[in-house]
Amino acid sequence: MNPKEAKKGRSPHGAWLYHAHDHRSLTRDRIGFFHTVNIPTEDIDKVWKFQAYTLMNRNRLLIAAGQKPSNKKLEAAIFPISWNFHPDHPPTEELMINIGLQTLQVLGLQEHEAYFVEHTDTPHRHFHIIVNRVHPITGILGKDSHSKRKLSELALKLCREHGLEHLAPQRVENAQKRELGETTKYHDPRIAQAWENSSYGQDFISALVENQLYLAQGRKRLVLVDARGKTQNPLRQIKGVRTREFREKLSKGFNLSTLPDAEQVIATLKSGKSPKGLYPDFVDKPQATDTLKQQFKAHLEALKQRYQLPQKQAVIRRLHQEIKHLPWWKKLLGFGIWKSRKLRKCIQDYSVSKQTTIAEFQQWKANNQRQSSNVNSGNRLYKSLKYPHKGNYPRPPNVRSRISNPGPTISPE
Repeated sequence: MNPKEAKKGRSPHGAWLYHAHDHRSLTRDRIGFFHTVNIPTEDIDKVWKFQAYTLMNRNRLLIAAGQKPSNKKLEAAIFPISWNFHPDHPPTEELMINIGLQTLQVLGLQEHEAYFVEHTDTPHRHFHIIVNRVHPITGILGKDSHSKRKLSELALKLCREHGLEHLAPQRVENAQKRELGETTKYHDPRIAQAWENSSYGQDFISALVENQLYLAQGRKRLVLVDARGKTQNPLRQIKGVRTREFREKLSKGFNLSTLPDAEQVIATLKSGKSPKGLYPDFVDKPQATDTLKQQFKAHLEALKQRYQLPQKQAVIRRLHQEIKHLPWWKKLLGFGIWKSRKLRKCIQDYSVSKQTTIAEFQQWKANNQRQSSNVNSGNRLYKSLKYPHKGNYPRPPNVRSRISNPGPTISPE
C-alpha cells in the first residue's frame, strides 16, 4: 500500500478531465469503480460542477459562517491523492473505499467534497482521491500540513493490519527513525545498491535494467523510468552524490548522448514490450567484477564495526536533535551548555576512532593492493567516514573543525 500526493491545483474541471477519462482522451475504458463523498450525486459527469460551485461561492460561504471574506486567489484548492497496491495482493472495492474514507479522516477533510475513481490501465490496482479543500458549508480552507507524514503513518497502520509489512521495509525503517527524532527521506534501495556495486556507468545501467529501471534522457536531465512509465530523478535516490560526480562515473566507457529518450522508453512500455532492446551495448556485455575492491569494502565495513563508528554516529545525531529541539526553559537552566559539551566530547571520540580506522585501512589496502596493480580502488571507499554533524545536520556550537589531539597513529610495521 503506497499513498502518493499529486500536485495540487485550482481547477476542478482539469482534475476531472484527467481522472474521469482515459489519458489524453474523453473515453472511459480505464475507469473502474466510482464513489462520491459529501457530493449529492453519483453522476461522474456532474461531480466537478459541485466542487467548482463551492470554489466560486467561497466568500459567500465565509460571510454566512461569520468569517472574513478572502480576496486571495486559491492556487491549491484541489488536492489529488492516489493509493497503489501490490499486484500480488489486490484489494477489493469495499477495502479501497474504506481506505479512501480513512484518508480523508486522517487529513481532517472528512466533511469536504471528494470522489474516488479507480484506474485499470496498470498491472496493479490503484485509485485516486480528488478532494476539495474548501469546506462546502463554512468556506474555510482545509489545512494540508504534514500530509505526507500522516499518509505514511496510515499506510504503515494498514500494512500491519493486513500483515503486509514485508512489502514496505523502507516505510517501517523510516517510522523507526522518526521515533528517534531523525529526519527521513525515501530512497529506492535498488538504485542505491546498483550505484554502490558498480564501478562505472555500464555496470550501473545494467543493474538498473535487471531491476526494470531504465536510465534515459529527459528534457533537462537524466531520468529513471520505472516499469509503470513513471519518471524520477536518480540523484534524489542516491544519498550524498552530486550531479558532477554522477555524470563523471556514468561517462566512463561510453557517451551519455547514446542513451534513449524517456518518451521512447515510456512508449515502449505502453506498447507492452520490454525496453531492454534499447540498451544493447549495456546489457549484452558481461558485468566487470572487481574482487579486490569488494574485499576492500568488506574490510572497511569490518573496521567500522570494530571501532563502533555507526553507533557513535547515532549518538551524535541524537544529541544534535536534542540540542536543536531543546525547550527554552531547559536552555535557561543550562542544559544546552551541558549537552554541547557532551556532543563535543562525542565528536572528538568519533574523530579519533575514524582516523584510526582510516590508518588501518590504508595500511591493509597498501599490503593487498600489491597483488593487483591494475585495480583503481581510489580513496572514495572511505569517503563515507565523515563527521556525522556535516551534511543534513547543523554544525554544533563552539565545535572546532580540527581536533588538536588526533589520537594514536598506526605505524607502518
